[in-house]
Amino acid sequence: MMKAAMTIDGKIATAGGESKWITGEEARRDVHRLRSAVDAVMVGIETVLHDDPELTARGTGVAGRQPLRIVVDSTLRIPSSARVLASRGGQVLMATTARSSKDRMDDLRGQGATVLVLPGEDGHVSLRECLEELGRQGVTSVLLEGGPTIHASALKAGLVDRVILYMAPRFLGGQDSRSLIGGRSPESLSDALPLRDLRITHIGNDLKIEATPATPRSSNSSRTRSDTRRTPI
Repeated sequence: MMKAAMTIDGKIATAGGESKWITGEEARRDVHRLRSAVDAVMVGIETVLHDDPELTARGTGVAGRQPLRIVVDSTLRIPSSARVLASRGGQVLMATTARSSKDRMDDLRGQGATVLVLPGEDGHVSLRECLEELGRQGVTSVLLEGGPTIHASALKAGLVDRVILYMAPRFLGGQDSRSLIGGRSPESLSDALPLRDLRITHIGNDLKIEATPATPRSSNSSRTRSDTRRTPI
């Protein structure tokens, strides 16, 4: 599942990077419930640098149930003081590439994190390879709580099986505020990624939109044997 909190015009943070809190308390409680129900929560390094989240499930009433916390960080830029490393909760897994230094890998292992070295793709961690490895390790459900870059990569690769959007009734506007999906927009509306099976409910003052992304045209519709072991986002 890919989850995001956004304004009604699709913004997830202000020009200055402020995102706490776009949505209300009821929506945030629902996010903690989601975290407690999945095997892992995944973010990209930009989310850690901008928001410094703990990625734990809090206030759910499920004692001891914490997800694996995954940070996708191609060169291990994560600060040693990051809350995800310092806070108590589920195990932390750093998904990185061979571009990271061995000393930095050892430092993070010393802080209790697991470091997983994966193949790169366009200079970044291959999300497909990451999910396939997670599947081999028994992780069957992942909640993606990333930013524009990792959202775009996951959707383009056809790795997202469900989208959950919490939409606040407010506008941010501006080209310098952060949008839900990064990268270059397609030239044609026919290349837009459709969402189906929509379900829209009120949650406090916000809207919760649940939907299933259609398979992107650019992705291979045939499934290989490794695809069947892939953990969906």
